[in-house]
Amino acid sequence: MARTPVSGIQHSLRAGEYEAIIASVGASLRSLTHGGRDLVVAFDADELRPGFRGATLAPWPNRVVDGTYTFGGVDYSLALTEHPYYQHTFGWRPEDMPHATRVGRQTVSLPISAKLTDEDVADVISAVRLVLR
Repeated sequence: MARTPVSGIQHSLRAGEYEAIIASVGASLRSLTHGGRDLVVAFDADELRPGFRGATLAPWPNRVVDGTYTFGGVDYSLALTEHPYYQHTFGWRPEDMPHATRVGRQTVSLPISAKLTDEDVADVISAVRLVLR
């Protein structure tokens, strides 16, 4: 039986000349390439995600109307403690769940879909580069 790498099961997603490898531990973006050229700082399958790589890009809570947004035809939501519905309905505050809030503020979902156009992918890459400056 094949050994599972430290970062978990590896999932390869391809669209045109783009390839993303997602590690199952932490749903981490392990690598992203275009035409074989690295677009992010990759990490080895046999190591856990080092620091921010593949996960932490920017904290941006309370900057999204109603805690939901759509990108590339895909709907996304913020962490429950940041979502106005749960704050108003249940009185939840981010400080009530500090670990979930911290993780939610340090995590971003990158849209990866076969439906993304090359222009959509270029927009994502530009946004990531802008945040990492």
